[in-house]
Amino acid sequence: CTGKTCGADDGCGGVCEGGSCGGGQHCVSGLCVCDGASCSGCCSGSTCGAGTCGTCGGNGQPCCTGGGCASPLTCGGGAAGTCGCSPSCVNAACGQDDGCGGVCETGTCASGLHCVAGGCACDPSSCSGCCSAGQCLGGTASSACGGGGHGCLNCGTGTSCIAGGCVPVDGGVGDAGASEAGSAESGANDGGPAGSRVVLFGGSAGGQPLGDTWTYNGSTWTLGIAAPETRSVQAMALLGSKVVMFGGFDTAELLDTWTYDGTFWTQVTASGPQARGGHGMATLGSQVVLFGGYNGAKPLGDTWGFDGAHWNSLSNVGPPARYEHAMATLGSTVVVFGGINSTGGNLGDTWTFNGTAWTVFPGTSPPARYSATMATLGGKLVLFGGSDGTTLQSDTWTFDGAKWTLTGAVGPSGRIGQAMATRAGTVVLYGGENMGDTWVFDGATWTLALASGAPGTPGARSDGAMATLP
Repeated sequence: CTGKTCGADDGCGGVCEGGSCGGGQHCVSGLCVCDGASCSGCCSGSTCGAGTCGTCGGNGQPCCTGGGCASPLTCGGGAAGTCGCSPSCVNAACGQDDGCGGVCETGTCASGLHCVAGGCACDPSSCSGCCSAGQCLGGTASSACGGGGHGCLNCGTGTSCIAGGCVPVDGGVGDAGASEAGSAESGANDGGPAGSRVVLFGGSAGGQPLGDTWTYNGSTWTLGIAAPETRSVQAMALLGSKVVMFGGFDTAELLDTWTYDGTFWTQVTASGPQARGGHGMATLGSQVVLFGGYNGAKPLGDTWGFDGAHWNSLSNVGPPARYEHAMATLGSTVVVFGGINSTGGNLGDTWTFNGTAWTVFPGTSPPARYSATMATLGGKLVLFGGSDGTTLQSDTWTFDGAKWTLTGAVGPSGRIGQAMATRAGTVVLYGGENMGDTWVFDGATWTLALASGAPGTPGARSDGAMATLP
């Protein structure tokens, strides 16, 4: 929808929920309506009027209709239908006659809709289906598929609308009741062996959080079901046959836990860590370990473990509080590097956690940075990118538990907000701020698999989360 007007075709069968409007108007759910904050005249329905006689008023307030103005911006006295009439909209329906020749700018609408400038429009906060051209639709049709009040998708040929997402129809996808069928189906969609895919969820594009799910099998990206709420700076890690996702940021920090089996998302009801974004997660034996993050007020330094059903506090003693750090599994430990501390400074320390205690690495670590990404490759960790606050980094490091080594490999450009995970003996990197390219690292060489903007790719984004699929 970049550069398009409000309500324009978004190229996917829906309309642009945001975009440009005329003077004194703003875009709400794909409709241009009068903006009380910027209209210098007065509002009449969706129109910003001049505020002259006949439509008296100013400062973005509702226009009076009928007779003359007592002053340029003030309505004069009069009976019904003239300036100065007191409208009556108590318990009225949206758009109902207000008794003064106008309509009620607020009022009741049908389920999934709210009243905007006297018209009922789709309300993303209450629509259980998807929004299209101001309407709340069921979200189950292939031509209007979606959920959670997001814009409707038009599923293309070879896909079907399942649980609010466009899913390829290849005979291997069942109904929602099959979400717990086990790991045998998790890797079946591309016919590959265990660990042959990675999953990418969410992130941010153009300042807007995303809620799409993509899988990559080494050659193509496939769009899956987008069940969780849109978000960025969340974290994911593999646990058994499923991927676990926690937290992130939408309009505020989140504290929900989800699992993904390769086809369906399932929300897990489990109390545990406080809401946060910018944290790290990694697998450690039969649990996923979570460390750090930002709760909207300060960085955090707590450590939690998730066993698939419950969160358990593991330690409050360890690395200094931080967020936007890198975290991955190395053998029987998880490793944390870098991040941003409580004073806003960049960190360059390395810590390991064995499930019980944290230990600081005494050797030399890479230069301090935030928003680097790290993934396991064989018996080593691969670290790429990030920023020192001034320069975007494009260096690649490996860590074997005893020593950090700068590889000298030439590959992706310097960036922040990229996502990275292990796939079939390689490391896959996707995106970053304003980027949508796919790279693969085999331990020695980076290879550009798909350029930014290539057909069928997830699109430019930053701060999404990626994990290995079994």
